[in-house]
Amino acid sequence: KSVTDVSSVTSITLIFSPFLSSIDSTIFLTISFIVLILFYYFSIVFHIAFLFCKIIAGEIPSTKVYEDEYVYAFNDINPQAPVHVLIVPKTHIDSAKDFNEENSEIASHIFLAASKIAKQLNLNDGFRIVTNSGEFGCQTVHHIHFHLLSGRQLSAEMA
Repeated sequence: KSVTDVSSVTSITLIFSPFLSSIDSTIFLTISFIVLILFYYFSIVFHIAFLFCKIIAGEIPSTKVYEDEYVYAFNDINPQAPVHVLIVPKTHIDSAKDFNEENSEIASHIFLAASKIAKQLNLNDGFRIVTNSGEFGCQTVHHIHFHLLSGRQLSAEMA
């Protein structure tokens, strides 16, 4: 959608119409434009944040590798190794920093699922499990998830 979408501008005009008589039209249009930019920015951010929730719900297709009542695992669409599975808890937790006493059992279940997946995929030569947390950790989707990587000798650089 364009930021100048007529229906969005009309909606904002209707919402703020009681105040129009006391607000200069230039100021009103500027405020409307800022509100629209913020709306579109946050709609994009929230779409990315809830991407895995939509995959788990079946609203976005994925190649399922494993599922139980606590986690959903699927092949990464941008694999960094011949085997690259994302293990995602069904409970939405933003990042590793958000684990606490009430949800810590989810972390242990993720590792149990990783073990089952490794056996299912015959990863007898080993595998790596990685999670990214926050900006410096390069987290791009704000729903905790773990990357299970294998299928070749992995670099020791980030190990």
